[in-house]
Amino acid sequence: MWQGHLALKNDFAAVQLHFLSGNVQLAKLSLPQPTEHQTPSLKIAQRMRLEKTQLEGVGRRMQVCTRMIAAAHEESLLTRGAHVRSGLQ
Repeated sequence: MWQGHLALKNDFAAVQLHFLSGNVQLAKLSLPQPTEHQTPSLKIAQRMRLEKTQLEGVGRRMQVCTRMIAAAHEESLLTRGAHVRSGLQ
């Protein structure tokens, strides 16, 4: 997981990016790393205009990724709960 700021012109947002698949080394090399006193920022220098159908496709993929992250988090919570319950018995 990478935590930092996503910046576009004068706006920025705090974000968490979760690695789902692919080349982990490429992701590590591409994202700015935190320093001791500063949160890393990922600046979008150029944006691309998308047609409505392209934008809808991006939206669907983002929803799928969000569901995958939520499912992984839920599975992790269930696994932890099972470990706690077995430890109490």
